[in-house]
Amino acid sequence: MAEDTVKKSLRYSLYDGASFAVMDGVTASFITPFAVALNASVSMIAALTYVPQLFGAFIQLFAAKLVEILKDRRKILVVSSFVHAVMWIPLLLIPYATPNQKYLLVVYIALQTMLVQLMQPVGNSLIGDIVPKYERGRFFGLRNKVVGAMSFASALIAGLMLNYLSPKHPFLGFTILFLVAFVGRALSGVFKAMMINPEPDLAHESKFSIFDFVKRMEKTNYGHFVIYVAMFKFATSIASPFFAVYMLKDLGFTYLQFTAMIAAELAASFIAMGIWGRAIDSRGTKFVLYIGGMLAALVPLMWLFSHNFYYLILVEMFSGISWAAFNLSSSNFMFDAVQPENRVRCIAYYKFFESIAIFAGALFGGFLISVGLSSWE
Repeated sequence: MAEDTVKKSLRYSLYDGASFAVMDGVTASFITPFAVALNASVSMIAALTYVPQLFGAFIQLFAAKLVEILKDRRKILVVSSFVHAVMWIPLLLIPYATPNQKYLLVVYIALQTMLVQLMQPVGNSLIGDIVPKYERGRFFGLRNKVVGAMSFASALIAGLMLNYLSPKHPFLGFTILFLVAFVGRALSGVFKAMMINPEPDLAHESKFSIFDFVKRMEKTNYGHFVIYVAMFKFATSIASPFFAVYMLKDLGFTYLQFTAMIAAELAASFIAMGIWGRAIDSRGTKFVLYIGGMLAALVPLMWLFSHNFYYLILVEMFSGISWAAFNLSSSNFMFDAVQPENRVRCIAYYKFFESIAIFAGALFGGFLISVGLSSWE
C-alpha cells in the first residue's frame, strides 16, 4: 500500500472515530436515564445490558464467515453503519408506546448491539491491516484521544440540554439526542467508505471453530488473555449497568450532576490516552494491561466510602484513567498476539466471550437487586 494512501485512510479513520463518538457521546450514557424517564423497572434496566450482549455474542460467530463470503470488509462496515444509523429513528416513538410496548427499547438496543458487535472484529481486522505495526501505540492513542474528546463534548452538551429541557419537556431532549445519533452514525459510514480496502488474506487463514479455540485456550497466550478479559468484564458488569440508576434515583442527582460525572471520566480518559499510548510503545502492551486491570478493579470499591458529589467526581476521574489503560492495551494486545490472516476470527471469538461475560455479570447483578439488595423496584 502506498504511504499517502495509508495516511489518508488513517485520517478518515480519525474522522470515522469522531463521528462515531458523537453518536456514542449522546446515547451511551443516556440510554439508562431514558429508561428511568420511562419509569422502567430495574429488571428492564438490567435487560438493557444483558439481552443485547447475549444476542451480540452469538452474532460475532458469523463475522469470519461473512468476510469469507463477501471478501469485502469495507462494504460490511459501511452497510452496517447506515443500518445502525436508521435504527435510532424508532426510539423517537418509544415514549408514546403503551407500558408493554416500552420493552421494545430492549429489542432495538439488542438489534443495534448485534450490528456493532458484528462490525467490531471486521473493523479491527481492517484497521489492523492498514496501520503500520510500529505506529500502533501512537495511532490508537491518538484515535482514542479524538474519540474521547468528541465523546466528552457530545456528552456534556447532551447532559446540559437534558437538564434544561427535561423539567418542561421530559422526552424532547432525548428526541434531539437520537436524531443527532442518527446523523453521527451516518457520517461514520461515509468516512468508512473513503478508507482503503485491502483484501483479507483468506488463503492463509486458519479455519478453526469456536470449540477448537476453547480446547486450545489454556495453551496459548491469546487464550489466557481472553479468559482474563472475560473474567474481568464479568466482575465489573455485576454493578456497571446500575450506576446511572443509583446516581439518578438513590443519590438524587440532577441531569447536570450526572453529566458532570460522565464528563469527569471522559476528560480524564482523554488526557490519559496519550500517556498510555506512549507507555505501550516504550514498556509494552502487557505492562499497561496489568496496570490498567489493577487500577480499574479499585473503582467499585471507592464508591463505598462516600456519597459526596465532589468525591465521586474524583472517583470517576480515577476510573477514566484506569479504563483508558485497560481498553487501549487490551485492543492493542489483539493486534500483537494474532496473525493478520486470523484477526477476524480470533477477535470475533474474543468478543463472543467478552459479551457472554458481560451478559452473565449484568444478569447476576439484576438478580442480586431483585432479591432485596435495593429499593429501586
